Amino acid sequence: MTVAATEASVVIFDVEGVILDTEPTWDEAQEILLARRGRTYDRSSVKHLITGLGDVQAISVIVDHYELDEDPFKLASERREIMRELLGRGVRYIPGAWEFITTAATSTDICAATSMNPQLLGAALAGSDLQARFPGPVFTTGTGVAAKPAPDLFLHAAAELGATPEDCLIIEDSPTGIAAARAAGMRCVALCTTHERRRLLQADLVFERWAEVPRPAGRRRTGDRSRTPNGTCPKSK
Repeated sequence: MTVAATEASVVIFDVEGVILDTEPTWDEAQEILLARRGRTYDRSSVKHLITGLGDVQAISVIVDHYELDEDPFKLASERREIMRELLGRGVRYIPGAWEFITTAATSTDICAATSMNPQLLGAALAGSDLQARFPGPVFTTGTGVAAKPAPDLFLHAAAELGATPEDCLIIEDSPTGIAAARAAGMRCVALCTTHERRRLLQADLVFERWAEVPRPAGRRRTGDRSRTPNGTCPKSK
């Protein structure tokens, strides 16, 4: 089962919680945002509902959960500003991510697909060397593609790489991302880097850390993937 679940010619990585360790930063931003309104951020009851969602989608969940009588668009803008300031301190990588990426890139095509706001992704890129190091395109919702849990972002990434859903293996860390992978008809491996295992059981396989994930069994479909129409990382700002 393990080998079958990881057979792929294309590996699609989520970014946050899979490559970049931004989730603690999001938690801090949520704490700040809610503290300004006299609320206490309850990670255990909210985190799994918002991880992987687009900007306004996530804020809408927070608004409903905390019964905030405010415009979600204005709150999303405020949270983005908090995040941009926090991301300016620098971003760390998830331990083991680069070893896996480097190995996977020798035998498969790889790319990343994230629902992260493109401006915030730019801030994260400025706080890391991901843009220079990652050997594939990074697809975002900035191309007008619907955010997870819709399957559109993964299907868009596969199409840009000339792959079918059956060719692809998704690596995710959230229930939202897993739902998107399943809706896209793609296999999915989940990492317990952000959520506990019980919230990730809809994935084909679940692992505690990168070191446990089998290297994908597959072969590269193409040669140079430096051409990345509609998928290039946004410029750092």
